[in-house]
Amino acid sequence: MKLKTSYILTLFFASGLLIMACKKDNYIIGGSLQDAHVNMTTYDYLKSKPLFDTLVTLIDKAGMKAEINGNTTFFAPTDYSIKDLLARRTKILQQEQNDENLKYTLDNLPVQELRDSLRSHLFVGKINRDQLSLQNKLYKSVSGEDFSILLVETTAYTGIVTTKPQYLYLVKVKNGLDPVPLPDDYPDENKDDMELCQTSGIITTNGILHVLNNQHKFYW
Repeated sequence: MKLKTSYILTLFFASGLLIMACKKDNYIIGGSLQDAHVNMTTYDYLKSKPLFDTLVTLIDKAGMKAEINGNTTFFAPTDYSIKDLLARRTKILQQEQNDENLKYTLDNLPVQELRDSLRSHLFVGKINRDQLSLQNKLYKSVSGEDFSILLVETTAYTGIVTTKPQYLYLVKVKNGLDPVPLPDDYPDENKDDMELCQTSGIITTNGILHVLNNQHKFYW
């Protein structure tokens, strides 16, 4: 697996970062415990936060509001991930057409491709931290793809909390779980994509919401 450690510490010191504590149904923000329950659906919660303005637009474009508001767990990409996707596709488009003035926009995203990607972040049922462990646990997304969801313990914040905090990761499995330990010659194309959640365990009125880090590569 590829632990994206180069920006983990930056994420945890970023403004507004949430790390789930070991105390059930609470999370840490700004050094104090907060109630993880929100009296809103997952869609309405996303709509209430500027960080997800573009994501909500894509959910509407895909016609997936009802799916997001089902009995589900959603690993939400932030608008930063979507902006990066558009930038990557703009670069490809400009190179293909030899025109630096062209822009790839939200309107250019094919609806079915968009649905498939959003569904790869969506899981049936409520998957919260108390159901997970430090070991890989396999799940199948609504798109039919294999993922592992697990916790990774850290000692970086032992002076802030009385128990060791645990990062939550969403792992896109490629050709089976990576062997442990990973051989030096293991093919890059077979290495699982391991994505850190910057916020986890938000309990909405219909399901569970986790938020992926801003560097998550939307569309995988």
